[in-house]
Amino acid sequence: PQEVTWRNYKLEENIKNEMANKDMPAYEAAPVDDDAYFDGQIATKTIADLVKLKDDGKPFLLFAGFVKPHLPFNAPKKYWNLYNSSDIELPVNKDFPSTAPKRAQNWYELTAYKNIYKNVDVEESLAKKLIHAYYACISYIDAQIGRVLTALDELGLAEDTIIILTSDHGFSLSEHNRWSKHSLFKTELQVPLMIKVPGLTKPSQSDSFAELVDLYPTICELLNIKGPKNLQGNSLVENLNDPNKITKTFAYSRYIHGDAYMSDNFFYSEWKYNIGDKILDRMIYDNNSDPLQMNNLSHLESYNMLMDSLGNKIDNKILKN
Repeated sequence: PQEVTWRNYKLEENIKNEMANKDMPAYEAAPVDDDAYFDGQIATKTIADLVKLKDDGKPFLLFAGFVKPHLPFNAPKKYWNLYNSSDIELPVNKDFPSTAPKRAQNWYELTAYKNIYKNVDVEESLAKKLIHAYYACISYIDAQIGRVLTALDELGLAEDTIIILTSDHGFSLSEHNRWSKHSLFKTELQVPLMIKVPGLTKPSQSDSFAELVDLYPTICELLNIKGPKNLQGNSLVENLNDPNKITKTFAYSRYIHGDAYMSDNFFYSEWKYNIGDKILDRMIYDNNSDPLQMNNLSHLESYNMLMDSLGNKIDNKILKN
């Protein structure tokens, strides 16, 4: 079988079954080279593009969009062999909060795969294998990023190239009895963000909030380019200059009809169709006493005033943008 779909299976049995439209596994670990899967090919193509861009001698902007660790969790077997399912522990917050709204529990993406069913908890042994496969994908992607960074060094481009590493969403691995994305829990909204600027940044970490919309104005300032006036984000260059400086005290996110407001002290989310409409559901978590979001406090009357205040901040954010 030669047919390759976006799921990118490599085991012959899986390829045949997919061509026959059968239920497919959520992961595989095929004994193949890195370039057998899409992400190895993406790294190879990125390196080839860097060679051409160096030869051109002009400023460049290059995106390398890796697929993993999106489902299905497919990676070469050598990365699977780095871990043991029996050593993996399920997260402490593996239960869905008893006071959280049902609409926050949607995780149907994983149920598109074999032996995983809607409204049925994933068995512990399978959960550990899924997490194992996710870890394998992370190590696989880490190796591909390493290939690109090595190429930058070998081509003499590393000291003249800004590097930004980020993702479009987080991922639940049985936290809150959920899998995948599609919700307003922190595990699914929080993403990695690493920025290296030659001659400016040093290994450090900032506690200031950042949003993905901040990347465009950040790049503009670093390159001394005047960006459009209507940008929603703010440059992070101040934080790159001084990681201890707090320039933003909250972050905003949205999924379908749900909006989330994240600050140091509280994580608030609400669902409604439009500004001014009735609030359908709410969640609020105390980040200091409950960082794993195990106890939704929205049913407590003492939090009503705070939730209304945070809801107004969300509305103002939407109206401003």
